[in-house]
Amino acid sequence: MPVIHVILVFRKIPGLRSEGMTQPFWQAITNITDEENWPSPGRKSTVNDRNFERRPQAEIIPKLYREGNYVINNKKHLDYFHGTDLENLLHILGVKKVHLMGINTNTCVQNIQRYLGWVLSNEEFKEKIEEGRKLNA
Repeated sequence: MPVIHVILVFRKIPGLRSEGMTQPFWQAITNITDEENWPSPGRKSTVNDRNFERRPQAEIIPKLYREGNYVINNKKHLDYFHGTDLENLLHILGVKKVHLMGINTNTCVQNIQRYLGWVLSNEEFKEKIEEGRKLNA
C-alpha cells in the first residue's frame, strides 16, 4: 500500500508574513476571535506563525517516513486535493481505496469530507481493520 505524505507549507513573504494571508479563507480563519468558532478547539488558528518552509511544522516526522513513500508539499488549503497533484498521483498508482490519517485531524482530515464525502474516525478505522483481519483469518 503506497504511503503519501501531504504537507501544508507556506512561504514567508516580506511585508505579508505568510503567503497564506493572500487567500480570503486564511484571512477569515486568522480573524476569528470567538474561541467557540476556532477550527482547532482550544487553539487560535493562524497561518502567520506556522507551517513555513524548513520549519518543524512543515516537516514529516522522521519515524513516519519510509523509503519509497511519496511526498506532496505544495498543499495550501485544508483540503488534500485542492491545488495539489494528489488525485493524479493516486490515479497513476492505481489506488482505489484511501486511508487518511493526520496529525491535525480536527481540521485537515475532516475537511477532506468535502471531497470524498465521508471520513472514519481513528477508532472506526481500527474497527474496520479488525473486521478485515477476522474475515481473512
